Amino acid sequence: MRPDPIPSCDVLITESTYGDRLHPSRDEMQEQVKALLEESPLKEGRLLIPAFSVGRTQNILWFLWNLIEDGLIESIPIYVDSPLSTKATAIVAKHKHLYDDETKAAIDAGRDPLFFKGVHFTKDVEESKSLNNLRRGIIISASGMCEGGRILHHLERTLGRPEDTVLIVGFQAQGTLGRKLLEGYEYVKIYGKRHQVRCRIRHVNGLSAHGDYLEMATHLKPLAKTTKRVFVVHGEEDPAMRFADHLTSIGFRNVEVPLYKETFRLA
Repeated sequence: MRPDPIPSCDVLITESTYGDRLHPSRDEMQEQVKALLEESPLKEGRLLIPAFSVGRTQNILWFLWNLIEDGLIESIPIYVDSPLSTKATAIVAKHKHLYDDETKAAIDAGRDPLFFKGVHFTKDVEESKSLNNLRRGIIISASGMCEGGRILHHLERTLGRPEDTVLIVGFQAQGTLGRKLLEGYEYVKIYGKRHQVRCRIRHVNGLSAHGDYLEMATHLKPLAKTTKRVFVVHGEEDPAMRFADHLTSIGFRNVEVPLYKETFRLA
């Protein structure tokens, strides 16, 4: 589903999280996840996916459902362990009229992309704790940058297991535990205790809620002729600067990347 066009404006404020890169295609992501689940260590271990509760968790469920529906991966137990994720998924399920045509057709045929066979939503703390004994399956839990919530308890038990895998599917800000795992830290701290990272860390960019620079630029380009000023925010310095250059190259004028606490007068 494509986003609605942005109305014309004098001042545009745009994010730049992935302002310097392109996401893989859906087919490429499917192949990446399929290959990951077929790796021999994971046949004896579990897959841990840190995910934001609103939007990201539902996208991951939909993506895994598609892989199973298409016969690309076998059905495997999937546990959503986050009270907020459970509530958010229930809300999304109530608004099927907003789904794209492909998903609506699947639902009309009796197939549910969120509550399909093999998906379990933990009901309470005790059920969450019971996942400590899980040796094979997928756990989706918050927070997405591994900075709080139940994901930390699962990481405490997964990081030291070579047969387990942590799959990062969203942006990880500098200094977060998720970023440290992506950068290959050998040791990290959780609740003040030092843990050696012996599990595998994998990364799939395309499941992020943030568009890549081409997706964002394509969506914004119709505004180039009329917008008077552009502010590029919500991105680290290099991606923000690269995206600002890209916006300039497609016709935007007066593109700024604000510094911390910098102010601007608009009129």
